[in-house]
Amino acid sequence: METIGALLRPHRRQLQNLAIGLSCVKLLRGLGLVLRMKTDRTNDAISIKPLLGALLLAALGMRLAQLSGDRLSLKINSTSLAVNLVFLGMFYGYAPPACKRRIWRKTLPIVLLIVICLVYSVIRAEAATVERHLSIMMTATTSLLIVMGLLQRTGAVLGCLISIMVATSKLLYALSMLNTFMWYQNLLVLCLDVLRVAFALAARHRSAAFGDSRQNIAKRGL
Repeated sequence: METIGALLRPHRRQLQNLAIGLSCVKLLRGLGLVLRMKTDRTNDAISIKPLLGALLLAALGMRLAQLSGDRLSLKINSTSLAVNLVFLGMFYGYAPPACKRRIWRKTLPIVLLIVICLVYSVIRAEAATVERHLSIMMTATTSLLIVMGLLQRTGAVLGCLISIMVATSKLLYALSMLNTFMWYQNLLVLCLDVLRVAFALAARHRSAAFGDSRQNIAKRGL
């Protein structure tokens, strides 16, 4: 790891910018959920969990950047937080009345969790410990979103591939920083993302095979 880190160290800033840029692209996934809700308001299967997860990640990322003194990450996460709030408001506005209560029930615990984490980060004296705990919380949130997608068989392959690129860029950045803790975190997220893509491709293959078999049965019936 030290050898690879030494090779990547001169490109540390570029790797950080790459990770931030890909994270911004990933942010557009929320717009897709809003448009789905706008065009199909009767679909109760549209989940708000990705928006809430992104909101939690943006809030924690903003506080983490503030503690570490990273102004660029602070601006990015602040913008991400504002954009996610707009997406959340649009999603709620387009949702049918029957879904609005469900949205409130899921949003309030996330807001409470954000408040608890922020209060903890203020009253805790050791900045290094707070940064570590917030980082663990962000990794756990990302992993949970991926696992939920695996269990529900949801998520487009393109979105999963973007997540893989984000995790890979962060993994390389962690290597350039020789940050073992951050490296293991992003390795976990990368493995889960790869697993999710494999499940999505396998599901598409089974669906295509099932469609072909139905067509063959229909032709034999004719």
